Amino acid sequence: MMDEKLLHEIEEYLRTHRETSFNLYENYTTHQPIQAEIAQFLDKNRKPGFNQILFEFLEKKALTDSEVYKKAGIDRRHFSKMRSSGYRPRKKTALSLALAMELDIDELEDLLSAAGYSISYSEDRDLIVTYFVEKGIYDLFKINEMLDHYEEEVFTI
Repeated sequence: MMDEKLLHEIEEYLRTHRETSFNLYENYTTHQPIQAEIAQFLDKNRKPGFNQILFEFLEKKALTDSEVYKKAGIDRRHFSKMRSSGYRPRKKTALSLALAMELDIDELEDLLSAAGYSISYSEDRDLIVTYFVEKGIYDLFKINEMLDHYEEEVFTI
């Protein structure tokens, strides 16, 4: 047999939460001017996507697509997917592209940020890559040697 007290508590809980949900919807519909404010905020603060940043760096550094994807160890078809605005690379891919383009630390951070990542100063892999970038060393063989020594995943060459 069902516990009447528990049933009453659940009914009260449902009623309260349904009313809260309805009130939130009412507030949303009566305060639609905030939508315009949010749209303005997004337009003002939205930054370029990964593909836009990537190809700006390619142009700035006067590099060809093939130079970069070969040096980064990326397949041509995979690289061509990067031209689409919805593409989001893995962090390892973004790092290998940054190394292939020989980006400085600020540029590296910009590229990672556009991909939705950041340098993690608590991860050995990121610290090792950062060390090499700060020293201006972009040789993937040397970087991979150190990554392997510290038992971190190496880059594809």
